Amino acid sequence: MKKDMVITCREDKAGNTYFIVSYDDERGMNFVKYLSYTQLLELLSNSYVEEKTYMSLGRIADGYIDSTICTDGSGSVRLYVPASPRVILLNIPKRKLPRAFQIPMPPMLFQIRFGGQRFGGKCCIVTGSYEETVDQYYGGKLIGYQYPFGNVSDSAEICMGNISYDIQAIIDAPKYVDAFFDGITSEHYMGTSRVKSGKHQMELLGFLEKCEVFPYEELVELPEKENDALCCPHSMQPHYKIR
Repeated sequence: MKKDMVITCREDKAGNTYFIVSYDDERGMNFVKYLSYTQLLELLSNSYVEEKTYMSLGRIADGYIDSTICTDGSGSVRLYVPASPRVILLNIPKRKLPRAFQIPMPPMLFQIRFGGQRFGGKCCIVTGSYEETVDQYYGGKLIGYQYPFGNVSDSAEICMGNISYDIQAIIDAPKYVDAFFDGITSEHYMGTSRVKSGKHQMELLGFLEKCEVFPYEELVELPEKENDALCCPHSMQPHYKIR
């Protein structure tokens, strides 16, 4: 038997609004209730069941730490990129070709947006292994450090310029990292030195060419707000973070 709920709005002699809710059950019996506005809202809230939507993460890229996924398939992923020798191409004014510096790049954390829109991402330096970084990240204790070169703002936002990339899914995120390091570094966002010794970009790159391991003592911590935004789990509010 068809079950119907009928809600009728009425007003009493004092001008107060109330609702008459009538309902037929499976046996054909009719039930009637008189409810206030607040009681009706509670009834409707308890009767509503939201349909859940599930999204597949798909294949996960190496270095995966965390992600947020939207129902349209877009999202943001955080990746750990291990320490590795890197060639940094530095744009030098009045020179046609950039100068190449091979340096020991420390481990990094990248946040990369994916899903068809060219939004870009963020990055910072970290100091531990993948396992240590994951443990510190989910424990609310991960400290990120400022990227010491150009093309990354003080708030850790990456400027990719005209570098082409297409990140459709989490598995594609390493393409963004490769495109970032393949680009030419400029003085963009480099107003002052970002290392404790005060070395500017070219001086620092020349110094690092002689190093086998990146000198972590040179690193400058991200401000707390930026650190919480990048190095704290999406599910953890900043005031829960342990410093």
